[in-house]
Amino acid sequence: MGTTRDFEWVYTDEPHATRRALILAKYPQIKQLMIPDPSIKWSAIGMVVIQLVSFYMFKDVTSFWQLFLMAYCFGGVLNISLQTAVKYFSKPFTKFLWMILQPLFYALRPVLSQPKFVVNPNSLELSNIFIQITFNYMVGVWCGWHIVAYMIGSTILGMGLHPMSGHILSEHFVMFDERINMFENINKKDVQRDEYLKLIPETYSYYGSLNFIMYNLGYHVEHHDFPSIPGSLLPKVREIAPEYYNSLPYHSSWTYVVWKFLIDPKLGPFSRVKRPHHFEWVYTDEPHGTRRSLILAKYPQIKQLMRTDPNIKWTASVTAIIQLISFYMLRDVTSFWQLFLMAYCFGGVLNISLQTAVHEIIHNHAFGPSKPMATKVLALITNLPIGIPIAGSHKKYHLLHHRYQGDDILDTDIPSYFEVKYFSKPFTKFLWMILQPLFYALRPVLSQPKFVVNPDSLELSNIFIQITFNYMVGVCWGWHIVAYMIGSMILGMGLHPMSGHILSEHFVMFDERINLFENINKKDVQRDEYLKLIPETYSYYGPLNLIMYNLGYHVEHHDFPSIPGSLLPKVREIAPEYYNSLPYHSSWTYVVWKFLIDPKLGPFSRVKRPHLREIAPEYYNSLPYHSSWTYVVWKFLIDPKLGPFSRVKRPHRFGKQDEKTIDYINEINSELNNNTYNFNF
Repeated sequence: MGTTRDFEWVYTDEPHATRRALILAKYPQIKQLMIPDPSIKWSAIGMVVIQLVSFYMFKDVTSFWQLFLMAYCFGGVLNISLQTAVKYFSKPFTKFLWMILQPLFYALRPVLSQPKFVVNPNSLELSNIFIQITFNYMVGVWCGWHIVAYMIGSTILGMGLHPMSGHILSEHFVMFDERINMFENINKKDVQRDEYLKLIPETYSYYGSLNFIMYNLGYHVEHHDFPSIPGSLLPKVREIAPEYYNSLPYHSSWTYVVWKFLIDPKLGPFSRVKRPHHFEWVYTDEPHGTRRSLILAKYPQIKQLMRTDPNIKWTASVTAIIQLISFYMLRDVTSFWQLFLMAYCFGGVLNISLQTAVHEIIHNHAFGPSKPMATKVLALITNLPIGIPIAGSHKKYHLLHHRYQGDDILDTDIPSYFEVKYFSKPFTKFLWMILQPLFYALRPVLSQPKFVVNPDSLELSNIFIQITFNYMVGVCWGWHIVAYMIGSMILGMGLHPMSGHILSEHFVMFDERINLFENINKKDVQRDEYLKLIPETYSYYGPLNLIMYNLGYHVEHHDFPSIPGSLLPKVREIAPEYYNSLPYHSSWTYVVWKFLIDPKLGPFSRVKRPHLREIAPEYYNSLPYHSSWTYVVWKFLIDPKLGPFSRVKRPHRFGKQDEKTIDYINEINSELNNNTYNFNF
């Protein structure tokens, strides 16, 4: 079975902006070429007239093959040329079909990948459609409908298996083996690795005779470097800055490009460079481990804050009781709008507060790691008025979020590609906010299904107890109260000021983030180190922290997840230089509003990092591994060399259990329970 081919994924910005800056810095006279080309309108009009004359001349030709031949050899050539004018104002047989169906794919791609643009056409698109339909109708009436078929067929043939369609392949398809050797052509002493990575092309030029009728579209590297320069002047760019173009691979025949694409098994529709959509990808470890080490080295007294908060059990219990009393008081209210208003203004607020209490409890802040049963019981009780069993699964996924923040697979707090693709416009972001609870429930199912199909005892207990409680509420106070209870959660996590905490915690909403380099001493910290210090977590300092267990102190929480929320303000007081210079939020309502109206923000506004195994395969692919657990059990049973002794052990690191050692072990146990311990001895 063959290996599945994929795009060549890159994680640098597109290269032409870098090239443009370098070329303009050296050759500022190129700016003089950024002028309109008055000849374009005449050449475009001339070809339109020629094509129209051909329609008239063929009006009496009804033979399919005569029209097909003319469409392929004449109409298709003119048609592709006219498309270019508008631009300026895997297996051999299946690739063969792909080339023939190229016009269909070009038409369908926007529908599938950007449906929001298709269902929201602008005035130019609407005018274009109306005028084109009118024109086609007039041609059909005056010259015959076979001429309309000839006209459309010219487009289909010219964009399909045709020498002129070679420009589609030649522009961005990676067809040169030399591309990977281009590192050698760049002076590595003068240009840093990240810089010369940007210079390696993913766009290619064609220098051939067909440029004459294609408005020099073949000069495609030059066009992407300087899209504001008309095609007629692009050869001058190459003349002025030859060292930036003459060393690049290029095409000299579009016919050969099509032929090579069809017969070369290494080429296919996958032969393109892609970069992930919108997420800001980073390749450093999550930053809070580094921050924690630096802060503790300077302020070891912060360790004294790593203790339990006995008030959590009382505040969580009181909040749960208040919510239960509200259920009882609303038992005779059946008006939908009255219940909706109460759920939004009262129930939703308490519900989010209870969810935050569960968050504090699963971090062992109520009883500490030494009382796991008390922690589980309190989490389950606090969960009851929420209506949906979240305590068990939240513990599992949330601790992964801390340990692997931003991980493409393990951090289920990050929106999925589906969310990014379909919910990035103002109206769809509005829907996304309303549907937030649904996405939070589905993300783990889609990204970590192995956890979903293998629930632990806490999750199973959580589900059973919650269903029983909901049934009792429905029987005693009415099923409309069950709907109110669950509705409070949906509304509180949806389009609600309280849900602003979801956006404020990790969504990158500050332009100043990129300027934070300046606040770090670059002489003392290397580039990779101070990259780790730039936040991808943000705090909220406002009055709602009072009922949210200081969850707004989110940078502080991720730096020290073993410190309860009530003590997080003290962390900021002790180490102000690590927090006061960071951007922060002061209103969750404004966060929601900004997210909805700012086109630069969307579900994609998160920092991501590749999953560890994907970014460092050399550390894993060479290791021995199992492919069958059944065989493992069988081998263990029958092999006399295997047994309970077949484990690696090492001596205990300490010889004497003195007080310092016991404190150290307790600290490790606390961090292990909070899933924050760094296993670097």
